[in-house]
Amino acid sequence: MEMARILHENGVDIEKLILIDSWVPDLIPVQNSSTEKLFSFFKDILAGDLEDNITDIIKSASLQIWHEHITKTRNIGISFDDCRRLFNSYCNNEIAMLQYKPKTYRGDISLIRAAQHGLSHNVQSDLGWSKYCPNLNIINLEATHYSILAQLSAEHFLE
Repeated sequence: MEMARILHENGVDIEKLILIDSWVPDLIPVQNSSTEKLFSFFKDILAGDLEDNITDIIKSASLQIWHEHITKTRNIGISFDDCRRLFNSYCNNEIAMLQYKPKTYRGDISLIRAAQHGLSHNVQSDLGWSKYCPNLNIINLEATHYSILAQLSAEHFLE
């Protein structure tokens, strides 16, 4: 969004700007411990659908133990190596997100949003962007954050 904002402020016409299930950083709670990060990561992947009886798993800060539990109890075909890469990306994205301070963008912007979220806090329909984007158009898809790209098609980008 920052690149579009800078170009827009310098007179460049931005035809279409699309955010795909992106949150305003100040809405996401910071996960301080490894255990909190693992729990949040897997809860997000499963769209909040974690069983209540996972006390031993919650206490574990081991990605491998989490992965073994999830692949045994769910129909998720993800290798441990892919899971580790995805978790590393998740952690790096969190660092970048915490450093990002959005500014107002006055151009037209579309937010394609996953309707199924695994996050435990209240989900705002605009994911917090309305205060920075007065011309925001929200498009909801029945998807999770991780499955949304598989459901997107060219029609979503032409709306």
